[in-house]
Amino acid sequence: MACNAIPGAAPVLLAGQSPSNADAGSSLGASVLPTPDSRGAAYVLVPDSVRLYDPVARASRPLTRGCIGLIAFSPDGQQLLCRGNGGLFIATVADGSLSAYALPAGRSNSSLNRVRWGAGGVQLIFTGAFSTTELVDVTSGATRVLMTSGQLV
Repeated sequence: MACNAIPGAAPVLLAGQSPSNADAGSSLGASVLPTPDSRGAAYVLVPDSVRLYDPVARASRPLTRGCIGLIAFSPDGQQLLCRGNGGLFIATVADGSLSAYALPAGRSNSSLNRVRWGAGGVQLIFTGAFSTTELVDVTSGATRVLMTSGQLV
């Protein structure tokens, strides 16, 4: 879904993004994110306002403030993980409340590369020293090295 398909939406470009790939959905912190049921979308209005768009009603409503990038909806669509100036946050879709999302101990927001929020919980991919890429399952706490020095493990 292109940004200009939603009234008032403006792209939020992250490092390494250009206007042509800003909404590709592969970068951490997209400016437009489809809902899990694909019947709507969340989007960021610059600088930090998140809105939910309903294409049937052709209208949007404010969700929350404080997010500059959208990362993932929960599988049931009731929560939205987003990136803010102070780290990661969970927005509750029903009431727009925003709470901090704590990363696993020893992990930083700056090394977070990708997020997957599936039925089994949240999985995070971090890129660290020596080009090491690790998958962390937040629910179980398990960590698995995926790549080191450019080589798959």
